[in-house]
Amino acid sequence: ISEEKARPAVAAVGNRVKDAGQIAAGPYPGSVLGTLCAHHVLERQDYPEVAFRFEHQQFQEFYAAVGIGKKLFDLLPEAEQHKGLEFTKSYVNEPAWAEPLRLLADDIRGRSGAADGARAILAGTLLVKMALNVDPVFAAELARLCGGHVWKEVRTAVGERLRSLFAYPGQNYRNFALAGM
Repeated sequence: ISEEKARPAVAAVGNRVKDAGQIAAGPYPGSVLGTLCAHHVLERQDYPEVAFRFEHQQFQEFYAAVGIGKKLFDLLPEAEQHKGLEFTKSYVNEPAWAEPLRLLADDIRGRSGAADGARAILAGTLLVKMALNVDPVFAAELARLCGGHVWKEVRTAVGERLRSLFAYPGQNYRNFALAGM
C-alpha cells in the first residue's frame, strides 16, 4: 500500500480507537507506521515510491482471514442463496484465498467449543458446504480444520460426495476422492 493510502488508513483506525475510549489522543500515522516497521510487521519500500507491505505473507493472510471471517459470519443464520454464491465465487473458488480460509476454519474450531459455539458451528458448516460445491478435497480439509463440532454437521455430505467420486470410473477420480478421505 502506498504511503499516500497508508497514512489515512492508520488515521482512521486511530480515530476509531480514540472514539471507543481506548486512547486519549489519536496517534500520528507516521509514528504508527514506523513502529510497525520496527517490530517487523510491515516493511517500508522506498522505490519507486514510498510504500508498505507486510514483512511476512502470513500476517497478510491472517488479516485477510479476519476480514472474510466477518463476511462469513454476516451471512448467518440463514445465508441468502445469492449472497452465499457470491461468497463462494469471491473466496472459496479463488486459490489465492485458500490459506486465509484454512486460518478461518482453524479459528472456527477454536470458537465452536466456546459459549457462542453454535454460531461458529453454523459458520463452519456453511463454509464446508460452500467448498463442497467447488472442491471436495478442499471441503474435506476445511471440515477437518473446523473440528469435531462442525464435522458432526457435515460428515454425511462430505462422505457421500467423496464416496461418489471414488465410485466414478477412472483412476483420477479415485485418487481425488482418496486425497479427500
